[in-house]
Parts: sequence; structure tokens; C-alpha cells
Amino acid sequence: MEEREERELLDAGILNVEDLADLLNVSKQTARRYINNGRIPAYRVVPGKYLISVRQLIEKIEKHTMSN
Repeated sequence: MEEREERELLDAGILNVEDLADLLNVSKQTARRYINNGRIPAYRVVPGKYLISVRQLIEKIEKHTMSN
């Protein structure tokens, strides 16, 4: 993913599973696994569709980074 595209996603404030997978450079299946096991906070909109708050994602990453 291009740096400009990543910035646009982050500026939007909301990611979907595909955006999250692109940002983390993982498969959509892995991104869903992170959500399902609680590693990434997300909101279930309808069955099989999740939205991820960029703010909450950053907070989670910062918390994880500070604890290590």
C-alpha cells in the first residue's frame, strides 16, 4: 500500500477489515482473526462486517508498546 493511501485511511478515522489488512500487511483472514480474538478492537455492524476505529487502534498499539 502506498504511504499516501495509508494516510488517507488514517485520516478517515474508520477502517474496514480490508483496510486494516492492507495497513498491517496481513491477509483479510488474519485481520478478522485479530478482531475475533480481541487483539484489535472493532464494531460489528452486520454479520461478517466490522468497522475499526483508528483512534482505538492507535490506543491499543500504544498500550501494547508501553507494556513491553
